[in-house]
Amino acid sequence: MSLRDQLLKAGLADKKQARKAKNQAKTEQRKKKKQNKGAKKQSEAGPNVLKDKISEDIETQKKQQKEIDKELNQAKEEQRQAEEVDFQIQSILSSARQNANHGKIIYFFKNNVLINNLQVTRSQQFSLARGELGIIADMEDESIFHLIAVNHCLRIKQTHPQLVICLHEKLQPGEKLEEED
Repeated sequence: MSLRDQLLKAGLADKKQARKAKNQAKTEQRKKKKQNKGAKKQSEAGPNVLKDKISEDIETQKKQQKEIDKELNQAKEEQRQAEEVDFQIQSILSSARQNANHGKIIYFFKNNVLINNLQVTRSQQFSLARGELGIIADMEDESIFHLIAVNHCLRIKQTHPQLVICLHEKLQPGEKLEEED
């Protein structure tokens, strides 16, 4: 697989850039052929000119290779960071989730255009209403929902806002829920 194909596959270059680079490479080859024809004539005049041109070509190839390596390393680093964020979210979900579907109260919430529900306890219901708990969709199966504390919800919302399904605004001190007596 050519370097151009690798860059296209990795998403570091688009087809337009690939065509431009290919055309540029062809023009450089044409120039080299012309230089080689002229180099034969010049080689009679002096071998140092030919050595200089070869060293310049080597330098440009090294620079191009460094740029390509830098772009590939940057893509790998971005992918590593994305995987690390996903791992952190999975870790938060596994450690901070509270048991849902064990209560007797059905809590309805909107998920895009669907209305879903969870069975929660009375204290979980009030915590959800107060904005102390939030509902998060599972990363692997978005039909599974987890109850987690609001601080964890906010951390997840920074990187994957589509996973935060239900998060009410926190009540101000002194505000009461109607049924909380």
